[in-house]
Amino acid sequence: MLSHKLSNLKNLPSLTPDKDWMEKTRYELLAEISAQSKMSRVQRLTLSERADLFFSTALRRFMPSLTRMIAAFLIISLGSGVAFAAQASVPGEMLWPMKRSMEQAELSLTFSQVKETEIHLKHVSTRLGEIDKILEDNTLESTDSVSKEKAINLAVRHLEKDVAGADASLKIVKEENRPSEVVALVKKVTAVTKEVKTTVKEKQDIVSDKVIGNVLKDAAEASKKVNDSAVSLAVQVHEEVVAASNMKPQDLAEAVATGTVSVETSKVDQQELQAVKDGVKAIVENEIKDASLDIQDIKIKTEAVKAEDLAKVKDQVIGSEILQQGEVEKVIKEMLPQTAELKLDQAKVLLQEGSIKDAMTKVTETKEVSQKAEAVLQKLDQIVSDSQNRAATTGVRATSTIPLPVSTTTPFKKIEASGALDGQNLSSSTLPLVKPEDLIKF
Repeated sequence: MLSHKLSNLKNLPSLTPDKDWMEKTRYELLAEISAQSKMSRVQRLTLSERADLFFSTALRRFMPSLTRMIAAFLIISLGSGVAFAAQASVPGEMLWPMKRSMEQAELSLTFSQVKETEIHLKHVSTRLGEIDKILEDNTLESTDSVSKEKAINLAVRHLEKDVAGADASLKIVKEENRPSEVVALVKKVTAVTKEVKTTVKEKQDIVSDKVIGNVLKDAAEASKKVNDSAVSLAVQVHEEVVAASNMKPQDLAEAVATGTVSVETSKVDQQELQAVKDGVKAIVENEIKDASLDIQDIKIKTEAVKAEDLAKVKDQVIGSEILQQGEVEKVIKEMLPQTAELKLDQAKVLLQEGSIKDAMTKVTETKEVSQKAEAVLQKLDQIVSDSQNRAATTGVRATSTIPLPVSTTTPFKKIEASGALDGQNLSSSTLPLVKPEDLIKF
């Protein structure tokens, strides 16, 4: 059914897929192709099919796209001086597109998935440097054609692409390389994602612009997903290697034949097995440290919450529960931090016992509790902010009321019918008399 639908695609009047979608999907397809290629060991391929498989793999590795080849040619043609200047550019500057073309050309001319992952990580660090430079440049907004917000947004979007590219390449590495190489590469990926987390947090603390703050938050979220994915991959490799090491030779051979265990995993000796165990244990230990820091950060934030601010919360959704006002303070200040610390302690014990997978499960649960607490605190901040804005608006309306002017004019005295004013005869009054002919002049 699926093949029939795919074959009908060529009959459509126009097929113009988005370039970014093509780039992202390429990695996913290659990962899936690599994973399924293990099954070819138990399938009898014809000579024609073997030739097709060989040439499709060779073309992918040794023939970069025409666009990237042209980009590489242009970079070389323009000379090293311009290329060097482009390396110092940031989003919003004229040479920055050339810089990105150079980076794409570098990826195109790389034939190793391990090296490709490392290049993506290098580009992530480059994006962080660009974000640093943009935020520190106070003249960017007034001298360039794009605003600081747009420049930051562009840098972050490309950072997300580089992070996603590293994640996709890493998954292919798992299928094609030795377990120890995969674990070593995961360490590099997690180191970079933690650098992103630290840098973004520092910038969020000093940035007052709400738009830039939201963009940086997106970068943190994208980096977190890749970090979790990489750690999960390392744990998976650990479980596969340990399981293979406990198999009898006959069972291992059968597992390799059916594709349950990869050939590379089956070749792991005791020395490499220990290297994988130590490497993954170190990765999980770092995750525990990060989770512990997150808990401490949450506790500091909850202790800073004022009672009068909590009083403004009528009720609050915590997970699937709706808590009343009095319960919110208990959940924020006691239950969530205590729950997170308890799960983290359990993770430490499991890790010492050698239960890597179970320990990582507890770390994940700890992170979920911390995220829940963070979400509640953000909601509380929003409620307080909205309350302050309403109070400020009400105050402006109250103080901007224009008072009615107080009249200082003395009211006219009543003129008696006799024509006298305050008992005086008009003829003897000192007030000038207006003649009838003078009235016409008015």
